[in-house]
Amino acid sequence: SYGNLATGVPRAQEIAAEKPDCRVTVLLSSMEEVGGQGAMTGGFAVRPDYAIAVDVSFGDGFGCRAEQTAPLGGGPMLGLAPILDRTFTRRLQELAKAHEIPLQSRWAGAPAPTPTIWPPPDRGSKPR
Repeated sequence: SYGNLATGVPRAQEIAAEKPDCRVTVLLSSMEEVGGQGAMTGGFAVRPDYAIAVDVSFGDGFGCRAEQTAPLGGGPMLGLAPILDRTFTRRLQELAKAHEIPLQSRWAGAPAPTPTIWPPPDRGSKPR
């Protein structure tokens, strides 16, 4: 979405300026709702050790049922699903707590978004 583009690119530039001791790759992909081919193709290209998919959701106050929304101003939402790495999810929760970032959790449902399926199935590529 344009919201992710508008906030993601400046944040990626901030991260690059911090010069982290790891490789950070930002993938702006399309076609999430019709199979996630953009994210899957990008994932095969960069083969990250960890991946975080950023998406938008629905805030409350727009006539939607409470279980379909999250409180505006309540912090970012962390999707939860059986297919996601539990250790990585817990690490994100710990980081949010340590940095006093309010965090909301939501069940991602089934199937989980394609970008969260990691690592992708081996297609005969050699590990880096």
